[in-house]
Amino acid sequence: MKFDAAFFDRPLNRYGTDSRKWEQPGLMQEGFIPLWVADMDFACAPAINEALTKRAQHPNYGYTILPDSLIAAIRDFWQRRHRVTVKPEELCFLPSVVTGLRMAVKALSQPGDKVAIFTPIYAPFYAAINESERQLVELPLIKGNDYRYTIDFAKVESAFKQGVKLLMLCSPHNPISRIWTKEELIKLCDLCNKYQVKLACDEIHNDFIYQDHPFTPILTLEQAPNDTLCLAAPSKTFNVAGLQLAYMISRDTALMETTALNMRRLGIERGNIFSLVAAKAAYEKGDEWLDGLLAYLDQNRKHLADYVKTHLPLAKLTPIECTYLAWLDISAYETDDTTLEEKLKTNKVAFTMGYVFSKELGKNHLRINFGCPKAQLLAGLERLKNALIS
Repeated sequence: MKFDAAFFDRPLNRYGTDSRKWEQPGLMQEGFIPLWVADMDFACAPAINEALTKRAQHPNYGYTILPDSLIAAIRDFWQRRHRVTVKPEELCFLPSVVTGLRMAVKALSQPGDKVAIFTPIYAPFYAAINESERQLVELPLIKGNDYRYTIDFAKVESAFKQGVKLLMLCSPHNPISRIWTKEELIKLCDLCNKYQVKLACDEIHNDFIYQDHPFTPILTLEQAPNDTLCLAAPSKTFNVAGLQLAYMISRDTALMETTALNMRRLGIERGNIFSLVAAKAAYEKGDEWLDGLLAYLDQNRKHLADYVKTHLPLAKLTPIECTYLAWLDISAYETDDTTLEEKLKTNKVAFTMGYVFSKELGKNHLRINFGCPKAQLLAGLERLKNALIS
């Protein structure tokens, strides 16, 4: 099968599948175009569908083991796509990266400790810290004249001096579509080492990389603290978030053993039969589909940028270096988020509101999910234009 533009252009009817993106009560209504929650409106790689169908045909779904073949598939995938060597004992499996964020906080800090994040950021980072009896330290990113965000290293060092014990990093960064450069990551690692700050890195979007911006996995850096935790999953890459499987990686195998023990004590189970089957198929046979997807998303990010430039010239689009998520400042058109939400609802289009990622820095911003057929994206953007300037 050819995974070209024609494949990804095909509309996919997700009604009747209990899709959160399309059928969320209180938000989605008939006729709405969803460009919000981060899953994609494309058919999965056929290898995944075939593997799931084959397994479902066996009429017993009892307890299952974690197969060595899945671990091998993950290791091979990381080696060929990210040049990262992963040993089996460096892996710990989870139901989701959101679970992993909470387990990282538990593993790398103590109640009352200060835990830092760069904002604006994916909302579960806040919850993982605030709901774990830690002190949240927000490090606001700096927006430049080109609308690109950078790290304020002076503030980072100041916060570290004042007792931060853990830095929770999102790399690539959601929602601002930033790939941290190798130099930036090394500088962060050096500061962590200098002030004995632990490091956890969410790399769930690490496969959504475009050729003009190389990605540096945290585990490729010799400066990274030995007990650095890296979180990843097949869920975003292969569009299987509903199957619930993720994992963390650390060179500190004792930390992995302790984390696995803590998970058992909390009753946290790794993925189910179908998530294991899907992940193995994805990592073994999904490369061709993934390459086609990335080429399509690359075109979609350009269509999005062109549309904003032409039809919403006063809006400020942060450069899209990675992911299928765009960050748009629409303050020139609307400064009240409540009014904006009503306008979007009236025009039957859904985005993720910026305040979800930061109450202050996210005001008058939208996160746009362009992981969908081009026609759906452009139709949604047209409704956004109507909402803002009609």
